[in-house]
Amino acid sequence: DKAIWRELHALVVKKVNGGTGGALALSRLPDHQSHDLWVGAFVTDKATILDTMESVFHLPGAMQEADGLNAYRSEVEYAEGMARRLGWAVETYRQHSDGGWEGRVKSAGPKKNELFDKLKSKAMTFYWTAVEKRRDLLMAYVEAFVLDPESAQVGKSSWRAAVEKTAADAYRLACGSQTARQLRAFALGQEKLKSANNGGIHENAVKISEVSE
Repeated sequence: DKAIWRELHALVVKKVNGGTGGALALSRLPDHQSHDLWVGAFVTDKATILDTMESVFHLPGAMQEADGLNAYRSEVEYAEGMARRLGWAVETYRQHSDGGWEGRVKSAGPKKNELFDKLKSKAMTFYWTAVEKRRDLLMAYVEAFVLDPESAQVGKSSWRAAVEKTAADAYRLACGSQTARQLRAFALGQEKLKSANNGGIHENAVKISEVSE
């Protein structure tokens, strides 16, 4: 349930002195050389192979360095934090637009997480698909961060602006605003989403988790 690009910072860590890390071939790359990473997997049912999956990623040389990996990881976490905020916003909208929502959550019991996932699926599918398409901005920032950290802030701002806009677009897609009640609910949910743009994503992680659970 998580796209490979969100785990790249873990997959490309070089092995040092036989320790843990990514593919052994990574240790043979010259320093700061860009490269392609192929990731493949079997889709199985017990002992039967049903399908195969593969992805190819072009990685800048900066991803070989600790600073580059940390910068990448940090911005993936930013996108994940925005996704949690989007889920919170959609749930807030539903609570105020649907008078019977809280009753359905209570009656769902142990299956309430499935109910939440179904509620947020439209927004989340749109969000993550669109964010992945802007991954070039993230890679450009990571490369610049290693070469010139001060000027890289422009790239970081561009990436985060794209993430925030995508979250706003996903929210509008999932939450209607035709009736008076919907308009009020839309505004309340939108406030939850906008508060993330003022540095509140990581600070409010516990609250978001509590709402999601």
